[in-house]
Amino acid sequence: IPVACSPLGLLALYPSVEPWTVFMGRFHPVVLHMPIGILMLTGLMETLNRLSFGRLKLTTFLPIFLGASSADAAMTLGILLKSGEGMEGDLVRGHLIWGIATTVIAVAALAVRCLPKFMVGKAYSRSYFALLMLACLVMTWASHLGASITHGETYLSDHLPWKSDSPSEADLSLAQGLSLPADEQLIYEH
Repeated sequence: IPVACSPLGLLALYPSVEPWTVFMGRFHPVVLHMPIGILMLTGLMETLNRLSFGRLKLTTFLPIFLGASSADAAMTLGILLKSGEGMEGDLVRGHLIWGIATTVIAVAALAVRCLPKFMVGKAYSRSYFALLMLACLVMTWASHLGASITHGETYLSDHLPWKSDSPSEADLSLAQGLSLPADEQLIYEH
């Protein structure tokens, strides 16, 4: 747990933007894929353990440790990126909040997993599983918001099979208005 809550987290609280802040922050896109893969794998392993009714005994101590640690690193670098690049907006704020929540929940899952009574107490096992699944869900939403920052808000929906690529009537009307001579155009409409 101390490694998962490393001094790296203190760097994110550094108040001024220095060249090293910008440099370190740019590693966020590199590191952020680690907690996504590791926490999802850990969730899958725990789900398989439960669905097998005890036949499978996949241990998730190392994966949850690595997942929580890498989530902490991704969160810290993301905060450094935000402050170093001066990023603002609703998507950035949402991604920040949900990213921090992912890290807090993953570290809480790790803490429950590290409890000495974990192996003998069903309540601890259930709490761990619930926290792990919650971390995966929250991380999915944080990831979606991050992807929307990078690729645009309609990136996932732009090429839906049932979405028509032909322009709407409103778009056609607007385009026809643009082809009119300047003195015939309605300024705000066209």
